[in-house]
Amino acid sequence: MGLAVANSAKHKLVRVLHHKLSPEGVHVAEVMVTGMVKGTPWDKGNATIEAADVGAKFWSAYQDRSSPTLRI
Repeated sequence: MGLAVANSAKHKLVRVLHHKLSPEGVHVAEVMVTGMVKGTPWDKGNATIEAADVGAKFWSAYQDRSSPTLRI
């Protein structure tokens, strides 16, 4: 329960900062990885997300700057 509340608060903070700081040229965003990344210590052979895809999502967040949250 505590993790869900903390995660929800983090999402809200990212959105507030994104909207507050955008006019000043500061971009605030988060990339949510909603699965297991291949090649990590937690991958037991059933991971579905490539590390390059996570990097591409960060690059997309840097280039687009319109959305405070990107999911992969």
